[in-house]
Amino acid sequence: MFQIRTVVVLLAIAVAAADASAQRRGGRGSGRGRSVDVDAVLIPSLTASDIESAVRSIELDAGSLLVLETVFEDYAIQFADQARDIRIRLQDARPVPGGSVGSQRRGEEAMQQQIEEMRRQLSQDIRNATTSEERSLIREQYARRMEELSKQQEAVEEITGTADRWGDFLREQAAILREWIEIRTALEDEFEEAVLAVLAEDQIAGWGLARAEIRRRVQTQRGRLEGERMDLIALLDERLSEGELREALKPTMESYARRLNDALAARERFELEAAPVVSEVLQAGDWNRMRAIIEQEAAVRTAVRDVNLAVFDVLLESLPEPLRGELAAAVHRSFNATVWGKGRFDRAVDAALERDDLTDAERSAVISLRENCSQGIDAVRIRQDAALRAQAAPRWIFEQMRLWSGAFPGVRFDETIDSNGINGLTRERQEIEQECTEKLEPVLGSERYGELPGTTRARGRRDRDDGGRRSEADRRREELYKEFDTNRDGRLDSDERRAMRDELMRRQRDGRSSP
Repeated sequence: MFQIRTVVVLLAIAVAAADASAQRRGGRGSGRGRSVDVDAVLIPSLTASDIESAVRSIELDAGSLLVLETVFEDYAIQFADQARDIRIRLQDARPVPGGSVGSQRRGEEAMQQQIEEMRRQLSQDIRNATTSEERSLIREQYARRMEELSKQQEAVEEITGTADRWGDFLREQAAILREWIEIRTALEDEFEEAVLAVLAEDQIAGWGLARAEIRRRVQTQRGRLEGERMDLIALLDERLSEGELREALKPTMESYARRLNDALAARERFELEAAPVVSEVLQAGDWNRMRAIIEQEAAVRTAVRDVNLAVFDVLLESLPEPLRGELAAAVHRSFNATVWGKGRFDRAVDAALERDDLTDAERSAVISLRENCSQGIDAVRIRQDAALRAQAAPRWIFEQMRLWSGAFPGVRFDETIDSNGINGLTRERQEIEQECTEKLEPVLGSERYGELPGTTRARGRRDRDDGGRRSEADRRREELYKEFDTNRDGRLDSDERRAMRDELMRRQRDGRSSP
């Protein structure tokens, strides 16, 4: 029976995802270019596998289990049927060039093929170019061709009336989504009431924890802030076997599960309620209201992150080694990884300790130097971590506003975000690491020291190999990094690359040159 329900719900998820992709493609004018992400609205919050895992954690007799299976089957079928109807209504309401979904899809496919062909040609031309000037000229030509292609698409939309009808669609989409949220809420409330009616009083608490586990597994993947996707229960389960420590941590982790469940439920509710509002805001072109929605979303996301970080900090203070170090390393692989990852000094020490020609005395001296320097470096890391935690939400708000501003006619987003504090800490840490790295030279000698990664002499040899001159391409790259590497970690992450791409394209349109 559960296999049948699994097929039903997975089919609903697959179609919902396909529809969400179609909704996001959008267009231009009157909110075109960005639309509502319907994933969170049309995907069910429970699947058959979720119910199976919940049932395993609650002891049910055969009769109660049968009733629970029937209750879930009714919920899954009704959800799939209602969601399918909503998807059809949204698709029917969506403006279509030429009057049919098929013609729209064919047009989109043809446009996408043109874009992909242009990208392939750009990549090939860039590889074949021999100078930075040639590459710059190629990129400028590509930008002009992309702009011409966009204008052609806009002209087609104006002829077919699609652009004019987009505002009407957004208004109707808001009404449909608001109706769906009421239906969805009623379905889930009815399911929850039916489940509680089946359970005995001593099983209700177990169901609550199981429900929290389901939400945690599903909703943590929808996190956007660093630390928002954290699941400390899963991380501890991987590293902590049965025993006194696990039993001692049980109250803390159950409290964490309930607090995180409340925060995730609030975020989930916000995403549902915001969907029709965003559609209305796009239709009205109300940029100030869109800014307020982004700030509200940042608040509910920060609440999820803060629950995770509060418990993580408590665990770091109370767990014994080596579990403490293992948990910290696992979390820091995805949370503020640029702060807690190995820096110049650590990489140099690792390379030194890997050498076969170290004497025991030299090895002991290198290890001692690492221990002494790590205290100062870690002190700066802690301040960096605190600064990044404080600026995570404002930075996310800034990026979202930059991305959404293009969907509002007449809005030009020229705001900036102050990174001086974080950049200052980064420079302070770099200076400390440089000083510590240089202390390796008296231990290893000049020749072996110069072979370590990140040392001045290693870089000097590379400079001499290049004739002591930095190429034009290197100069351009350094200037771009200096401008767009906002967190000064020496690399461009995905958000920074998007910011660089959007800004350079804007400069091309305005007739300005890039660095």
